[in-house]
Amino acid sequence: MIHFERLTGFERSWADTMVGAFAPASGPGLAPSLGQVDYVGAFETMCRSTTRLAAVGMRLALWLSVLGPLLVWGRATTALALSPERRAALLGDMLTHRWMIVRELTVLLKLCASFAIFRVAALRTRSHYEDAQDARLADAAQRTPVEAHDELEDSGERARVRLPMLAQREVA
Repeated sequence: MIHFERLTGFERSWADTMVGAFAPASGPGLAPSLGQVDYVGAFETMCRSTTRLAAVGMRLALWLSVLGPLLVWGRATTALALSPERRAALLGDMLTHRWMIVRELTVLLKLCASFAIFRVAALRTRSHYEDAQDARLADAAQRTPVEAHDELEDSGERARVRLPMLAQREVA
């Protein structure tokens, strides 16, 4: 039986390189420093924590990203031979590719990179993500449920987030 959640040695190296290409250490803004994020651990956790089919999709996404220059740009090379900046550009092109399968598999890798980055407390602190969350919770705690309901109704948000597939069933 093939275990799709277990990466081979070279795939572990690929996962570190390709998932890390979404936030290169030389990048702008809140870019993590080299070795600060465990991209391989996040990739393997996602593969272990999901269905077999999704784990196959993760592996396919990894292979697709490594072979991306050939498939997307028509260049006879792999993404591993590119500079970090060119790898990031490749992933950007893959996110806007004309084939949906390429876009979707690339989004899986991007999601993995996001999970990996947010596992690092220092990066969450630098992004002020938790500060904003704490401020929203503090603001919500000061309002009564009636005030919160009225504010939601007045904003029009309730109509925007209503899910059509959850419509009420008729009672016979």
